[in-house]
Amino acid sequence: KIQEIEKLKKIRANQKVEKRKKREGKIERLIRLRYFYEIKKLRGEGFAWRSISEYISQNYKKNIHFTTLSKTFEKISKQLNQQQN
Repeated sequence: KIQEIEKLKKIRANQKVEKRKKREGKIERLIRLRYFYEIKKLRGEGFAWRSISEYISQNYKKNIHFTTLSKTFEKISKQLNQQQN
């Protein structure tokens, strides 16, 4: 019985963790689908996050804060690397 109770505790804990996982937000989706490879190219050329943020603002009329841009880009990069491995 103790083993069954432990299994139930683990199942409940996993369910709570699954509920806490965030869905993809609008900005994250926008970066992933539209801007990711362009940002990657600009970063490869040595542009700073603030410059990339200004670039997107000027060319696409989308204001995305540079910290949001960097964190989201890194998150998406990790996801892509995990999928490739």
